[in-house]
Amino acid sequence: MRKRLIWRVLVTVLVIFASNVQIAGAFIERKMALQEVLSQSTNIVFGTIDKVDAKRQRFTMKVEQDIKSTSNLEQIKVNVAVGQRRGNLTSPEKFKKSVRSGAPAIMFYQHNGNEVNALGHTGGTWYQCRISTGKRVPDMWWTFTHIEVRMHRTFKGTTTEFQDLLLRTMKPFEHAKQGDVRVLAFAKSRALNEFNVLSSFHKVAKKNVVYKSTQNPKLPELKRSDILWIGYRSISQLHTGKYVFDGDTDERIKAFVKRGGIVIISGQDSDPKRSCVISFLPKSIKGVEGKVGNGIRPVKDNDLFTKPAKIQTELIRVDDAWTEPDTGYLVLALTGEKNIAIAQLEYGKGMYIVTAMQNGRDTHLKSNAKLMGNLMSLAVRSLQSNP
Repeated sequence: MRKRLIWRVLVTVLVIFASNVQIAGAFIERKMALQEVLSQSTNIVFGTIDKVDAKRQRFTMKVEQDIKSTSNLEQIKVNVAVGQRRGNLTSPEKFKKSVRSGAPAIMFYQHNGNEVNALGHTGGTWYQCRISTGKRVPDMWWTFTHIEVRMHRTFKGTTTEFQDLLLRTMKPFEHAKQGDVRVLAFAKSRALNEFNVLSSFHKVAKKNVVYKSTQNPKLPELKRSDILWIGYRSISQLHTGKYVFDGDTDERIKAFVKRGGIVIISGQDSDPKRSCVISFLPKSIKGVEGKVGNGIRPVKDNDLFTKPAKIQTELIRVDDAWTEPDTGYLVLALTGEKNIAIAQLEYGKGMYIVTAMQNGRDTHLKSNAKLMGNLMSLAVRSLQSNP
């Protein structure tokens, strides 16, 4: 109950770390995926706004719980008075109206040496704050820089709604109810935006679905999962093309499927001289370099393209595809080059699904979102038919 009270009315601070996104103190221009922000946080803490000094324009946050890593902080002190003034966009006076004593709080931040960069949200208002000093962080006042006017593109809604989203994102399996379908998504950097689309399918085939993203190639929570989604081009390393899973993980994935789990591969990365290697498939299928473009051709009538949404197959964005499948693969669709765009392979009580989706950009994800939802529906219905 105490935790629920702490989380009910959150003041939320998220960190922006990517070096190509911003210079500390500058307005954010690029739309940030929530998963991108969370994955680059070194620390996440929960607490409560303890004291608000309206006259001096300062407040302190009492740190009560470490959510990610150990902060070694008892409080966080924020000096609002030193913030920027830019017309009607931002000023200390405008921001302080959003800060309320007694309000629960979250701090997501990146701590590098004696430097801390953070982005905050309270009372419907986003803001940035930071420290850059040679002194110990716990003793310092964090400097408010400005209200962040464009971060509503990452999240727009009440603080309570944002709290619920964060808890479901950070600890989804822990908060899942009996009967919920658990999806573990192995999503490297190129698949972070894809995960945001994937995790929007909360209700699939009349089942509640919860999602957890990981970049750990050991897949430590595979046993707790029902579906494993291998994110867009996450099977191999970005520049070398080296396969990311070890032999033990390969065998654990095979055992997962044999017991009834579902694995969905969302796009692989092959070059003309290097086929994508996937050692966790019990039967071989070859990854090939494909031509980027729109359109797939269903091989035969299949409810994958009609249930629950009717798919405009001519709009599906594809790239590197598949060929030379062993006996046992059921081909569902081809690319314009007559390579395999989607195929499934039953194994034990479970199933593998391989796809050639190109989900690298927001525009591509918009084209492929309904197909992703239908793939999830196929997977969940397969789980239900083989409990």
